[in-house]
Amino acid sequence: MSSPTRSTQDAVPLRPAVVEWLHLALAGALGAALRLWGIGRQVLVDDEWHALHEVLQRSYADFVLDDGWTPAGDHYSAPYALLFEALADGPGLSELAMRLPSLVAGIALPVVLPLLVR
Repeated sequence: MSSPTRSTQDAVPLRPAVVEWLHLALAGALGAALRLWGIGRQVLVDDEWHALHEVLQRSYADFVLDDGWTPAGDHYSAPYALLFEALADGPGLSELAMRLPSLVAGIALPVVLPLLVR
């Protein structure tokens, strides 16, 4: 008597949809790891930096009615400035909270983009 072994013909192949979701999960995990790597050592630059300076000097109405250009000729992101103003008035403004929109977008991109392209 031979020992019971499974032949390769008896193996159930993974369905293509399962393989696609596994690839998306792997891309999401890799994207999250790359985006979060060194987050504590990053400094505020560009949109975050300019919006932070504008929050110190302006109000909600200024951000809604303004086009994002400062008198000095710098450009800032009005949505970022509105978010920072709301955080400053509410739970508090922190560097992590200021980076949260780009963190979420950077982590979601490797998963959402292939789905949109498909």
